[in-house]
Amino acid sequence: SLLDFDFDGIIGATGGYVEFRKQQLCYDTFGEERMQSIIDCFKDTGAALILQQRDKTISNQQYEDQFIKIYKQKCELNRLKDLEAFQNLIYDDDVSAYPRRYADTSSLLYCDSPYTTQEVRDRMAPGIRIETASFKEPDPYTGEITIMAASKKTGIEKLLMHLGKAQKDVIAFGDSLNDLEMLEFAHTSVG
Repeated sequence: SLLDFDFDGIIGATGGYVEFRKQQLCYDTFGEERMQSIIDCFKDTGAALILQQRDKTISNQQYEDQFIKIYKQKCELNRLKDLEAFQNLIYDDDVSAYPRRYADTSSLLYCDSPYTTQEVRDRMAPGIRIETASFKEPDPYTGEITIMAASKKTGIEKLLMHLGKAQKDVIAFGDSLNDLEMLEFAHTSVG
């Protein structure tokens, strides 16, 4: 629904995707090797995954059912496609093929992990950032995985460079741990 405001651009995937006036300025993705590290970490653990790409989301029916349990606590929901963020959801049950098929994934959500956020960090390949999910009551077994080099701050920096603007021109709003770096960077911040 935020897109109804007709913004000039988007900084998404925790800064890994930057678009301005329909022009893509950057799209940082995991690549096959990092995706393999993620899949290996959660293989046979019972954890559920949602892969997020620029124009689609990938998961499977079992994973969707697990996420629905979490989202039902927040809102009345029977399937992920009922959330606008997951309108372009693709079901793919061949999880072992995810690294090859979806190397261009920019962020990933997980839930029902047997590992805490720190334990997931310890099991991942270099260059991957793991944050606890942005719920009011944090759950160390649910989180978001993104590219380490990308952040909302770096996304803003790329946009500033493109526009020829300065840090003093930045106003940022945030409400989560993954917003802290951006809020500290912005000239004016509201958190």
